[in-house]
Amino acid sequence: KRRFVGPVSLISPVVAVATSIFIGGVNRSSYFKPGININHNINSRSTASLQTVDTAGVYIPEVDETVEIWAADGTLLFKGFIDRANTSTPPGKNYAPTSVSCTDLGVQCDRRVIYASYSDSSFLTLSIVVLRIMKEALHDTGISLVPIPAALDALVGKVVFPAIPVTEAFNMLAQLCNCDWHVD
Repeated sequence: KRRFVGPVSLISPVVAVATSIFIGGVNRSSYFKPGININHNINSRSTASLQTVDTAGVYIPEVDETVEIWAADGTLLFKGFIDRANTSTPPGKNYAPTSVSCTDLGVQCDRRVIYASYSDSSFLTLSIVVLRIMKEALHDTGISLVPIPAALDALVGKVVFPAIPVTEAFNMLAQLCNCDWHVD
């Protein structure tokens, strides 16, 4: 299949030695143990899991905070949101480590709904429809579009999205054009 949103990564799972962990835009690297698990999945959400080592109890991550995990060479390894933050005090310890589970930015496509019908002309292409969805439903999410190569930019004709999640709309377009998509 061809793809139209971002490059496909076949790395799964990865134990990342990140040099920088930003939560809510703040570098929180010193609060986390080394050895972050990152799973990049095709046709599914990428996930990351990590654990705090903050023995002073100064920082406890919160659900829905943004997360960016960067490698030493400046490569973005993961970008998403905290889904779960479970804190528990081990027996005999005076601190409570927090286990953090994260889901990639693509979860925004699950949370946003598109209600639209596109049939402007006989020249309606995949890229035009995707750009309209991005503008109407994902404009404030931090998700951007990798340009669709001309060879993949198929004519789609009329498309109707009857108040469905953006994920479902992208899946419909992918099936229509024999493509894959994901948020990277």
